[in-house]
Amino acid sequence: MRFFGPIASRKGIAWRYLQIQLIFNPLLVGGVTLALDRSSHLGRAFFLSLAVAAMVSSFCFGAVLLFGSLERRTLVALRRPVPKHSTGWYLLLSALVCPLGMFLAFGVMGLAAPRLGFPWQEPGPGTYRFGLLLGGLIMLVFFFWMTASEARDATQRMELQLREAETQRLQAQLAALAAQMNPHLIFNALNTVASLIASDPERAEETLLRLSDLYRRVLAAARKATHPLADELLLCQAYLDVEKARFGERLNASVDVADDLSPESVEVPVLLLQPLVENAVQHGLSGRAAGGSVVISARRVGARLELAVEDDGVGFGHSTRAGAGTSLSTCRERLRLRYQERAAFDIIPRPTGGTRVVLSFPLAE
Repeated sequence: MRFFGPIASRKGIAWRYLQIQLIFNPLLVGGVTLALDRSSHLGRAFFLSLAVAAMVSSFCFGAVLLFGSLERRTLVALRRPVPKHSTGWYLLLSALVCPLGMFLAFGVMGLAAPRLGFPWQEPGPGTYRFGLLLGGLIMLVFFFWMTASEARDATQRMELQLREAETQRLQAQLAALAAQMNPHLIFNALNTVASLIASDPERAEETLLRLSDLYRRVLAAARKATHPLADELLLCQAYLDVEKARFGERLNASVDVADDLSPESVEVPVLLLQPLVENAVQHGLSGRAAGGSVVISARRVGARLELAVEDDGVGFGHSTRAGAGTSLSTCRERLRLRYQERAAFDIIPRPTGGTRVVLSFPLAE
């Protein structure tokens, strides 16, 4: 926050002018008057000194604004950039016009004081020197106060810019990771439809309709960073409906949401569970003639949300289908980017066979 900017807003100028008139002038003029004037006319001396200080500071503000306006208009007319002057530059300009402002202020007080009932003596060289010293003191105090304020504001602006840059970086990474998952999901679903065309055309047509619904949900999810847990569960269900066309009765699926958890009001990253469900079907169950089951669960654990995808398939690392581990690594990376060390991602072998993948992160409602 620079002193006046190059040409500051009217609101900023008014605020600084009020700071001078209501804070700095009364404090410094009052302190100097109290220290130097021990007569019975202390109140009158304070009033006269404060009036002079107010007129001088007003003159300095007006001169700075006038110069700034003329500078801006001239440079704009010449099509040159308007410089951003520092607080010190404006302080120097104020110091140069301060003697003229003091001469005019004493002249005005010489005319006004007798009419207000205050005795007035024509100021001598000593009064001018003292006035200039007091004006310089006010300027210095205001300069150091403004410098500290500028440094504080600059630090806050830099911290805000760093936070915004980090947020944009994370959002870009998350969007890229989500974009990588979409073609993978549709590719597998289309393979399911292709396998049904020759053997069961009607089921293939029905599956295409379910695939259309699945893709519509994926597109809607891809436009967001987070969505309600209920939407994520519906997306998982749409995917399972497509896979059931291929597995038939060999695939059982269920969703278990704890009673104290409202999936409509809990926010989760988009496409967080669906790749895990897909992984459970493709690698855990597809190689088994008997098929199996997939269970999706959600519960609250203190201030955290725990989500799990569990299957009773061949177990982690025993799939006959080749895979690059993209679903698991992408899910882990997305959690790390969004929640840093506050997220947990665990792959747990089931004692009776199969795999349980558990996600845990701060609950957002």
